[in-house]
Amino acid sequence: MANDPKGIFISYRRDETAGYAGWLSDALNERFGEHRVFRDIDSIEPGLDFVEAIERAIDSSTVLLVVIGKNWLTASDARGQPRLQNPEDYVRLEIATALKRNIRVVPLLMPGASMPQRSELPDDLVGLTRRNAFPMNDSSWRDDARRLIGQLERVVGGSEGNGTRERDKPPQQSPPRALRPRPPRPSQEARLLAWTLAWMWYGLKLAAGSVQMWSWPKLAAGSVLIVALLGAVSYLWWYLMTHT
Repeated sequence: MANDPKGIFISYRRDETAGYAGWLSDALNERFGEHRVFRDIDSIEPGLDFVEAIERAIDSSTVLLVVIGKNWLTASDARGQPRLQNPEDYVRLEIATALKRNIRVVPLLMPGASMPQRSELPDDLVGLTRRNAFPMNDSSWRDDARRLIGQLERVVGGSEGNGTRERDKPPQQSPPRALRPRPPRPSQEARLLAWTLAWMWYGLKLAAGSVQMWSWPKLAAGSVLIVALLGAVSYLWWYLMTHT
């Protein structure tokens, strides 16, 4: 139907980049909905023509994401032959079909991967080398996924209808602990420091008065108070230096 929302097709090598494709699919499902993301050929029903099923899935998609790992170009079959040189290889079929139908094809470069050269690809995949690639790294995966989703929203659209459903909201992921803003500390330390300084002043006055009046008990009490307060100030200084 003309009003049916277009989807996103993820092409990948199951034995190399299944993990990356799964993480990517989870993020896309959360933003666009599972019914708009086609990832695995296992979703093809038994008895259906393999090529026709792929063509129908790509025809209902607006974007084809090609997950390229570092061994994507050199992957070989059980006989040691390069898979991309096989006209019936499912990855080659997916990409060639999308290029033929002029569907937007986005190469996603996984860590350690690079874009293949024109001379390294069969004729029906040469158009892939003219597509602008999108690199994704392990260290910045969440940020890269957010940027990719933001660009896909401009191509396939976001939520359906007038409102945004809960599953169509962008994924809310908390930043790492090291990047979380520290909440403002209360002024308890400042009040404690003020009280400590006040008691130190009282102890100094007590000790000074004891010396003038030759009151040894008061002098001893004032000295003990000063020593105790100095210890409290030292502990407070250490606490502020190591916890703020």
